[in-house]
Amino acid sequence: MKQWWGTGTPGEITALPWLHPEVTRYLESLLHPEDRVYEHGSGGSTLWLASRVWFVISIESDPAWYERLSRMALTNVLMLRDDPCIPECVVGAYDLMLIDGEPVERRGMFLKAAAGMVKPGGWVVLDNANRPEYEEERFEFICNHAEFYVMFEMNIVGQSKYLVTEFYKMRGGGE
Repeated sequence: MKQWWGTGTPGEITALPWLHPEVTRYLESLLHPEDRVYEHGSGGSTLWLASRVWFVISIESDPAWYERLSRMALTNVLMLRDDPCIPECVVGAYDLMLIDGEPVERRGMFLKAAAGMVKPGGWVVLDNANRPEYEEERFEFICNHAEFYVMFEMNIVGQSKYLVTEFYKMRGGGE
């Protein structure tokens, strides 16, 4: 049986995020059928989200993953090839942004963009939040744009030390 933290191939995609089950349950509690989600990194999470929300835009850098998800022809998912520029037309449009894509060095760029892309009161989920590649962007994001809400930290013998997922709530939501 494949573990939730294992790597896989595009042919192994199932409708389940590669997140710890506790993280997945918490994420599900935040979702609403009318939500719009922006996802950095596609895969099982794309399928899982698409079955729970109105619309998903998913950015994917790996050509094989992109092709596989694009061929699935999900009616409420827009698959985009990874692009160093984030479209200007998405400002303030999203209820949730899930940042879990590759290369990990680009995650800081998505954290910066989240400040303008996610609605006030919306959510940003950062997987592997304790990686040094985007530590500065994470600190700036928390200081200036969002409230740190909850952290899940998993310790699994023999696995990455970066099994930390954080949830942030965007400021200005009146809650």
